[in-house]
Amino acid sequence: MGWKIAICDDDAGQAARLQADVTDWAHGACAVTCFPSAEALLFAYADDAGFDILLLDVEMKEMSGIRLAKRL
Repeated sequence: MGWKIAICDDDAGQAARLQADVTDWAHGACAVTCFPSAEALLFAYADDAGFDILLLDVEMKEMSGIRLAKRL
């Protein structure tokens, strides 16, 4: 399969729409995984998830996407 893409957004509806758009754009040739929080994505990274592309919500409740990107 192609690229591994992570979407991190605390708005489940927005994450689902973005996941559908990315999957359509890539014609299903990539694996798209959604995470409901920065902590969930950090946990996945601790397990060496190794994503090629990160799509991060800038404004999340517990941690901004910018701060998350710096931590990753």
